[in-house]
Amino acid sequence: SVGSFMTSLEMAGVSLTILHVNPTRLQCLDYPTDAPAWLSSTFSPRCDLNDLQVKPKVSDRPSQASAAENSEAVTLSDTEADTLQTVLLSIAQVLIDNESKLNELDRGVGDGDCGSTHKQGAAAIRQALTDERVQVNCPSGCLNDLAQLIEANMGGTSGAIYSIFLTAAARELTSDVSVGALHKAFESGIRAAMKHGGAEAGDCTMLDALLPACNSMTRPGKTISDVVGKAAEQAELGARQTVAMTAKAGRSSYVKTGDLNVPDPGAVAVSLWFDAAA
Repeated sequence: SVGSFMTSLEMAGVSLTILHVNPTRLQCLDYPTDAPAWLSSTFSPRCDLNDLQVKPKVSDRPSQASAAENSEAVTLSDTEADTLQTVLLSIAQVLIDNESKLNELDRGVGDGDCGSTHKQGAAAIRQALTDERVQVNCPSGCLNDLAQLIEANMGGTSGAIYSIFLTAAARELTSDVSVGALHKAFESGIRAAMKHGGAEAGDCTMLDALLPACNSMTRPGKTISDVVGKAAEQAELGARQTVAMTAKAGRSSYVKTGDLNVPDPGAVAVSLWFDAAA
């Protein structure tokens, strides 16, 4: 008997795990647990699992600590803040519009939920922008707000990686919002994502779109708009090149190399939002 099944969020399909067992492992597997869908769960079989779900509460305002940190941070003019808001709304919309495309790509290499998780994060950001809960006049505060929104709403590995990326990037934009600072922000975000996510360049992940985009920012460019435009081109190229890569991280690494004939969906998502920002 396998007991009750519990679905993974937005997961299309079924995962089977095969384990070599010995007496010690069997004893551990049979040990009483509070995990609600486990065969030997101490919960009643009649327990309503919906009653166990607790959604994290996200404050409508930045915390006092973050507000204090941002009190001395560089701020944008009203025109610049409006431009940033427009860019963020464009990014959110393109991720929402491409839910099906990203899910379809992910069905060949993963759970088939890449588009759904990106849509959840994008929808939360769009709503927060509409409700004026994102500090678009303060770049560092804005990224911290986005990190918290993504952590609470996006889910999945991508949500965790993006949250780590944005939190690290925000520190580089506290006192400077120049092209050089933007490059440093991406560098710091990528380093943090690599440290905590375990992936490296060439592993067929979102990093393979982020890294070339970041590296292009060192080339001469007059404005942030010019730099982002060039970065978008490199992100798209990096995403396309993942087709020929051997996946070494994420669920794609579970699939035989010969069966991977599509670009990494996470890398494609990066190229989509870069293009929307350009």
